[in-house]
Amino acid sequence: MLQGFFGSIFLEFIGALARWCFTVVINFFKGEDTKSFKEVWTGNRKLSKSDSFMYSTSNIIIGIFVVLLLCYLVLWLER
Repeated sequence: MLQGFFGSIFLEFIGALARWCFTVVINFFKGEDTKSFKEVWTGNRKLSKSDSFMYSTSNIIIGIFVVLLLCYLVLWLER
């Protein structure tokens, strides 16, 4: 049970980190100010509970995608 809890926190962190890196690159080329990692991690404070849940879930999904992509790249490089 704790593995699922800690796994979701880990995947959400990886997803938020990937989202933050992507927004930093995009905002750099647009010439806009970048958000802090805390803003990306917590999301918009004005969101309802269901929207906040979906924001966290999207971070987890992005985290799963990034971890799977990294595993695929490692396996591809070892060939």
